[in-house]
Amino acid sequence: MKIFTDESGDFSLTNTINPSLVASLICTEDIYEGIKRFMYSFEERNSDGKETKGSHLTYEQRLKVCRFIKKNRTEMKIGLTIVSPKMVSQDNLIDYRALQSETFERNKQWYLNHGGKHFLSHYDKLIKIALYQTRMSDEEFLQALLLVQQLHRVLTFFMVYFYEPKYRRCFKEFQFVFDRKLPGKLAGMEKYFQTYVMPFLDAQSKLGDKIPIVDVWKKGHPFIDRYMLELKDGKRGIYLNKIFGDNCTFMDSKDEPGLRLVDIISNTVYNYLVNPDNPQYDKCYHLLQSAMGGKNNQPLFHIMLRNKEDYKYREPD
Repeated sequence: MKIFTDESGDFSLTNTINPSLVASLICTEDIYEGIKRFMYSFEERNSDGKETKGSHLTYEQRLKVCRFIKKNRTEMKIGLTIVSPKMVSQDNLIDYRALQSETFERNKQWYLNHGGKHFLSHYDKLIKIALYQTRMSDEEFLQALLLVQQLHRVLTFFMVYFYEPKYRRCFKEFQFVFDRKLPGKLAGMEKYFQTYVMPFLDAQSKLGDKIPIVDVWKKGHPFIDRYMLELKDGKRGIYLNKIFGDNCTFMDSKDEPGLRLVDIISNTVYNYLVNPDNPQYDKCYHLLQSAMGGKNNQPLFHIMLRNKEDYKYREPD
């Protein structure tokens, strides 16, 4: 299974009414070969074989891509996470960062109380990154937050959608691929996501942060055998770090046709949200909608940052 992820928007919550979004394209190994053939042929005809960007497409070109996705919607699915300044304010984000810092401080203290001594600098860096914009801008912090939430949603969705036996072999290997923003190195948000956030996913899974597993999957299924975690309460959980930590990569989109395709998807959805009355974006968006997940084809997951009184610390078991 391959999952390509890209973003659109500036992730700013000030002086703007426009949303920002994270889009993922989930595809089976079989359709991935079709994606490569389609993108190489499309780019050969429309850009002399050079990399295609969603922002540079004509309406006819965009329409052709969206029709390709609709035609193959049973083998590829789209997941979206969207944040809108109309629903989340800058003050919400500032409060959320402060609460994140407090949570990491409490986790550090809990770790010390239970004899921990090896990762104190790791905790200190997380505390400062969450609290200070000089360590990470609000825009980068919000983008990293959306990426984490998107990963959880995408994992849940493709387990539900591709649960049938005919997709069994698709669960032997995973590859989560993100568009790298800087040539040759990770951007600040990407480094934070990979170096600091991913290790905590493993700890969360072991403390009972569970994602539901398809009931019909038993021992012998490749996903169960590789990633299932038996919890103390008798329920099943997932080793999140085995899935995300070992299988997440950042690549230059010029080297990966799947990233170029998801760039077109994210750009199309973004422009539809900003210009919903534009008939061209409306047409393209509704072609894409057939490949989107969610109840009643409702794909828009808005991030809601809770108020302080909604947060209550619970010491891990």
